[in-house]
Amino acid sequence: MRRLRWLGSALLALMMLCGSALAEADITAAQMQGDLTELCGSLERQHIDLFAHVTQAEWEAERQRISDEIPEMTPGRFYYELRHLVALVGDAHTNVSFTSNPYRYLTALPFAVAHFSDGWRLLMLEERNRAWLGYELIAIDGVPIEEVFERSKGIISHENDEWVQTQFSNTINFLEALQHLGVTGENADSVTLTVRADAGSPEEQLIIPAMDEQAIYAANIASFQPEAVPETAASGIYRSMALGDDCLFIQYNSCQESADMPMRAFAEAIGGFLADEAYARLIVDLRYNSGGDSSVLWPLTDVLADCQRYNGLEVYVLIGPNTFSSAIINAIELREALGATLVGQPTGGSVNAYGEVLSFPLPHMPLSVSYSTKYFEMAPGYPEGEPLYPDVTVEPAFGDYRAGRDAAVEAVLAMD
Repeated sequence: MRRLRWLGSALLALMMLCGSALAEADITAAQMQGDLTELCGSLERQHIDLFAHVTQAEWEAERQRISDEIPEMTPGRFYYELRHLVALVGDAHTNVSFTSNPYRYLTALPFAVAHFSDGWRLLMLEERNRAWLGYELIAIDGVPIEEVFERSKGIISHENDEWVQTQFSNTINFLEALQHLGVTGENADSVTLTVRADAGSPEEQLIIPAMDEQAIYAANIASFQPEAVPETAASGIYRSMALGDDCLFIQYNSCQESADMPMRAFAEAIGGFLADEAYARLIVDLRYNSGGDSSVLWPLTDVLADCQRYNGLEVYVLIGPNTFSSAIINAIELREALGATLVGQPTGGSVNAYGEVLSFPLPHMPLSVSYSTKYFEMAPGYPEGEPLYPDVTVEPAFGDYRAGRDAAVEAVLAMD
């Protein structure tokens, strides 16, 4: 699987060029107060159930604490205080994000990680640190990575740990985030990563410098290169291909129509494949789908149901931490309509969850606040906040990624 898409847009931007650096960001204490007032007032008025997981008293206490401390805050610290406040809501769809270049306000750390069954692995570093690509990350400034992960939940809007896993790398690669979490000191200009090649190998220390906007855009960033890329790696909005003689693979990466081929036309083409070829198995891959409009997939679901009636097709749906929002709805619909077996890892979104998202801008910092307007109960009685669990669990190890193996697809193809 191609894990680089898991690393988040901010780290991928390390490899982009910037025409010119922006001037140093200025925001006054009064402007921060105005943004805090706008965020709290708008969420209290417009969120479907803001106090479902945090009491109004707790919310007001944190709001007051932030307000009292604003005179001593930098814009970067203020951003993470807002993220902390919004994370208290316990709704993964309700969050705060930059609408323009975050490096104008935040200090970057040039590294990125991805999670495997055998730990967090370094997948991006400066070129001069290339030798450590693929190493396991053990600690940051002496704080074990498991503890850093637990602390990060305080500034990541989430409903379960799987979604935190998808957002973790793009959180810990900013100095202000680690300072907010108490991982590194307020005056730090670098962090020290404790790493090792593999379990049992000696630990090593790798110093990562903090970089301002100009430095991060000028940095030479290297990424880990696996030995091969599986043909089932994420590509496009939706596509299909044969895997062997009896398995058709469909990948659906976003709940939206493709401009090149509407879903209805794609579904009709799939129906033709299934009618003409002797496929016994079908894989629908939702591992990279973070949502959109759940109804987009319905024409394909209808075609697959019709085909299954006459050929007894066995259907498998791949899910994982990046499966979120409407993609979870689609996974449940495929299981109900086709008797599909779910394979992979628990989803990043929850089965019963808030959604139907709207947003509003803050008046001073270039931040957008998204919030939920509806609650979706896909499975009455299902524990709140719980992900959709696979019927067959397959969690890739780093060795799978390094060798270019798709462990989940291989597991399906090995089934009798």
